[in-house]
Amino acid sequence: MKDNEKTKEQLINELVDLRQRITELETLNNKLKKTEENLWKCKHDLDEQAKELNLFYAISRLVDKPDISLDDIYQGTVDLMPSAWQYPEITCARVIIEDQEFKTNNSVETIWKQSSKIIAQDNRIGALEVCYLEEKPESDEGPFLKEERYMINAIAERLGKITEQKWAEKMLVETEKKYHSLTDDVLDTSKVGIFILDSDFRVVWVNQALGHYFGIRREEVLGKDKRQLIREQIKNIFEDPEGFSEKVLATYDNNTYVENFACHVLPDSDREERWLQHWSQPIRNGLYAGGRIEHYTDISERK
Repeated sequence: MKDNEKTKEQLINELVDLRQRITELETLNNKLKKTEENLWKCKHDLDEQAKELNLFYAISRLVDKPDISLDDIYQGTVDLMPSAWQYPEITCARVIIEDQEFKTNNSVETIWKQSSKIIAQDNRIGALEVCYLEEKPESDEGPFLKEERYMINAIAERLGKITEQKWAEKMLVETEKKYHSLTDDVLDTSKVGIFILDSDFRVVWVNQALGHYFGIRREEVLGKDKRQLIREQIKNIFEDPEGFSEKVLATYDNNTYVENFACHVLPDSDREERWLQHWSQPIRNGLYAGGRIEHYTDISERK
């Protein structure tokens, strides 16, 4: 039917149908735009998450490098950080630790800044900062995303824990040096034989004089139960094996008193005959608290 032959009512109905279809198409177009926006946002969020994961992985690899110093960790971390922020090309980072500063080459303090405390051993030792060099649109925290707040806080916390660990490692090395200086330079040169036992009465250390007096090798007794060593080996080097065994084992059963007695070592291919003065007492403090220290002094000249 030609348009000029259609009734007015038919034309009005067709116009209504056309308007309805236009409305449906507009609705569909809006849905497509919304879907496109959601897809773009998902892609953007995934890209940001990927940058975050890459940053944390890179920091882990940095920290795991053998013998890396704290200074290198601080500097390496700030160099890695800009790549994970939303605008890496205008991002700079800085770590302030007490009177030291570690920063990216483009570091400038601006009004567009995020900061997070670095805590070690319950004390604030510094701060981690990120700045944008140019103004950017407002987001969750100024121009920064909420994910970037989570990220800077997590990195600052990680730096605090790494610092604590490195401090502990340094203290351990220094303690070991002092220990070896004490044992090698002092106790091992002493003419008094020494046994040090832990709270389970296992041998944790003997000096050279003790090994010489008893005819035993240090590496063969370290970590061994002293009670078992006495019963199976040590008591047999003495003139009165049962008397020696009874007196020393009694100090382990009641580790509260000082013991002091003379004992006669018999000669053998591994040792000389000599008289020794046994003097021992409980260890009341420190790493080996609950254990016992035993001294054996050569008194042969008095006999």
